[in-house]
Amino acid sequence: MTRYGAANALPWDRLHRRLTRRAAWLDHGDPPVLEGTLIRLTVRHLPRRP
Repeated sequence: MTRYGAANALPWDRLHRRLTRRAAWLDHGDPPVLEGTLIRLTVRHLPRRP
């Protein structure tokens, strides 16, 4: 913890893809769901390089 400071993990699962054009999915229903988990990890600071 001293090298990175406080860390925070934020998970998401079953996400929809970010679509560039939503109109393309109007006739197909809901956009596809991606299986798996996306984890966003943030730390207070990165360690110094030697």
